[in-house]
Amino acid sequence: MNGLFDQLSASIEQARGDSSGYDIYQDNPIAFGEKVLGETYTPEVKILMESVRDHPVTIAISANATGKTHGAARCGVWFYKVFPNAQIYTGAAPPESNLKNSFGAKSDQLLTNILIFLNQIM
Repeated sequence: MNGLFDQLSASIEQARGDSSGYDIYQDNPIAFGEKVLGETYTPEVKILMESVRDHPVTIAISANATGKTHGAARCGVWFYKVFPNAQIYTGAAPPESNLKNSFGAKSDQLLTNILIFLNQIM
């Protein structure tokens, strides 16, 4: 029964965070980003992503335009998609606007891109 209704239902479940098909990436946030999100990362961002996978807390040294926020946003999407019932908590240096303007904006843009992609394949 792989009709249009089934395809739409599957797409909606994935958009809501269902981990169907993504569990193969539970140990590999880099492969998830490269294969599912279609992105590439610098070696330093890959180290950050592996640290998120391997440690309960990851702290990145402050610097401008190194890809930390971009990589952190992708790690959030990776974790949310590959682990059922996942909850994502993020932090940023004060003020609170840093979190909203940086991480939130990058996650919002990624979500927008994912929704555009889903609309194109449906």
